[in-house]
Amino acid sequence: MQGRQSDNQSAPVESGPGANEALGDVHDVALDARTQEKLGKIFRSYCDDLINEPVPDTFLVLLAKLEAKEQSGK
Repeated sequence: MQGRQSDNQSAPVESGPGANEALGDVHDVALDARTQEKLGKIFRSYCDDLINEPVPDTFLVLLAKLEAKEQSGK
């Protein structure tokens, strides 16, 4: 559609006095306990999956090079 921002672009953020008036004061927003619990479970599940992912080989190679450089510098 024309005139519509794509989903991967963020809207400009206003700053200064009264900037939160259009969106409402973010400090007044609260989630009920059930929603907080559900989001917490989803977030913990995501983090658990991420922690259990293997370290990519490229990172292991870079870490080995860094360690070798540190050892040779001592």
